[in-house]
Amino acid sequence: MSDFGSKGPAGTSLRTVSRRGILQLGAFTAAAASIPFARLAIAQGAAPRHFFLHILISGGIDSSYLFDARPLRMTDKGRHANYLYKNSRKSIPTGVDAARIEMEGSNGTKTLRTSLVNPLMAHAADFSILNGVLMSKDADGHGSNARYAITNQSNEGFDSFLPMVGERSGFPIEAVLFGFLPDGASPGANFSKSIQFRGSEANGIGRALANGPKIEEDSALIRHIQQRQLANAQGTGMFSEGSKKLHSALRSAPSLSSALQRAVGTGATSGVDLLAGVAIAFDYFRSGVTSAATVVYNRDPILDVHGADSAAGTQIELLGGSLGTGSSTTEPGVTQNLARLFELLKGTPVDPNNPQSPSFFDVTTVCIHTEFARTMVNLGFGGDVGNTGTDHNPLSNTVILAGNGIRGGLILGESDCTDVDDNGNILNVSGAHFSREGTTNNMELRKVMGKPFDFATMKARSDLPATFQATDYLNFSSVANTVMDIFGIDRQQQFRVGGNQAPILTTLRKPIQTIPG
Repeated sequence: MSDFGSKGPAGTSLRTVSRRGILQLGAFTAAAASIPFARLAIAQGAAPRHFFLHILISGGIDSSYLFDARPLRMTDKGRHANYLYKNSRKSIPTGVDAARIEMEGSNGTKTLRTSLVNPLMAHAADFSILNGVLMSKDADGHGSNARYAITNQSNEGFDSFLPMVGERSGFPIEAVLFGFLPDGASPGANFSKSIQFRGSEANGIGRALANGPKIEEDSALIRHIQQRQLANAQGTGMFSEGSKKLHSALRSAPSLSSALQRAVGTGATSGVDLLAGVAIAFDYFRSGVTSAATVVYNRDPILDVHGADSAAGTQIELLGGSLGTGSSTTEPGVTQNLARLFELLKGTPVDPNNPQSPSFFDVTTVCIHTEFARTMVNLGFGGDVGNTGTDHNPLSNTVILAGNGIRGGLILGESDCTDVDDNGNILNVSGAHFSREGTTNNMELRKVMGKPFDFATMKARSDLPATFQATDYLNFSSVANTVMDIFGIDRQQQFRVGGNQAPILTTLRKPIQTIPG
């Protein structure tokens, strides 16, 4: 992947991380590394280990400040609120990105980016970028779009792909989720063999179990209970189905307890943020608790603002950290922490006692995204680009895929609204886009939308469909199906769009690497 324009410095070393919750990361890593790896090996023995790490950045980041920037001409004509270029907040440096920064993937697709992603550029060859990704076409809320990302449906009550991925490993827990999904959305109807941890519940649970009562798997009482549950599970009704699940849970309890006791953690913390959550996920992976983990990186309280003045600086302060000189926070920006995430993935061996051990990056498939992007300007736009906020936009999003089974350095997909005429009219907008926004007036367009996508060539199409058909676009369901395909999940179980399985992004695939358990 080549990058034309300014380059940022490499990400800061993990030793300098000072965020709340990350202070204990070094202690955690040392504690985990001190345990003999033989104790960390999964009890099932020869099951190959391939992990899945899912990062959901809650809050709805504006992808135009990441790898899907708008041309500066659109800001000049009052059609896009680019606060790195022109803004009305005196505390934010004006004109930080006064020149366009073009980026080209190894597959020839180009995009504009901003300087806010400079920290990530040291790892540009390690990940691929998907632009113009359609989220839920039927809903426009934080919870509904987060649910769509994990279940392919904006409503509750549907199965998530996360337990499907984790089920393949045979570990006691199919998936773990650290944190809260937006709007309290549940993680999926099939989460019964998975766990959602909130706050610091996941950290140090092994020590609590080690000091508690033992599970006597071979006792007469346990055998009797298992026999009764198995007998009750022979029918087809709800009671039999419940008995079947109880029997399965009781049978798995000893191995789960043993695996959790190997996951020593770092002790109590006030909460689990991004890097601390990832470190605990590594501990759970090593210990044989689970092979699939979601870490919710909660930026919602800071990011989800719609007022004109507050929103004008939020994206810069949130993403850029110290770049927003007037920011009251000292926390690193999102892209700075994502750069540290890649350092952690590549710098943490699966077996800390083996110099030849692969890193977690080598054996972990990584998916990073937010629930939706943002509009070009506030939907109540009053004419001053420098003084507007941005609202929800599920019609286009940016997703990062990396790690095991993923080719790095590619850019797939594009979004529209990339040029204006001298009067500020946005050029080359499809009828499908107009219909999704519910307007025929060019000057009322506020959202960016993905361009139609050719799944045969893995390139954006140049045609402008008159009507909207979900199958014309790169949907998040194809992202989820690509992950499921990497983990060998049958096509019939994968997500559908328009009645058929959403296409797999084959150009992203590369052979996976596994290690024995």
